Amino acid sequence: MSPQAWERLLTRSGLLDSERAKKAAADPRPLQFVVDQGWASRDDALRSIATALKIAYTTFEKDAVDSALVEEIGAERWQLKSVIPLASTSHRVRVAMANPMDLVTVDEFTVILRAQVEPVLALPADIDVQYRLLQAQQLPKGLKVCPKCEGDLIPIVYGYPGPEMVESADRGEILLGGCIVSDNDPQFRCKNCGRQYL
Repeated sequence: MSPQAWERLLTRSGLLDSERAKKAAADPRPLQFVVDQGWASRDDALRSIATALKIAYTTFEKDAVDSALVEEIGAERWQLKSVIPLASTSHRVRVAMANPMDLVTVDEFTVILRAQVEPVLALPADIDVQYRLLQAQQLPKGLKVCPKCEGDLIPIVYGYPGPEMVESADRGEILLGGCIVSDNDPQFRCKNCGRQYL
């Protein structure tokens, strides 16, 4: 959706006044920006926009990600677009999207999956968490190498990095995991195959 379309949607849904809607629409992740600024709760933001678009929304509390489908289609490209398929029981595939009006992505999924796609609104941060959970596997206690390929494991460090951390990351001694921390963040990454482990 264009910034102008987001601005109209944010104001017409009653979620924001026009000044805040303009600021949010200028951000690459408008709805996430609204929540991060504290202008609306996650649930209120999702509910308002989903109602305006006449679609469903998810916080992933009641929806499961289809991990087999994620593996089949590949994760990297879709994670960048903040899109992830949800478990489906019919000929329709529900797909959580930060921008459910991205018809090009909906069409791509329709072709790839050979099924009708039902876009479901989700926050980009929530989609990112789901990808991290899929990527992370429990590392057997005491193991110092990747159980899949026997590559070296490096720790994943979270928080705002100082100069020493940046230098360590540049040398490949650690991986910077970002500033957003949850209870299920991976703790190690294989330098060889890229698998992540809790």
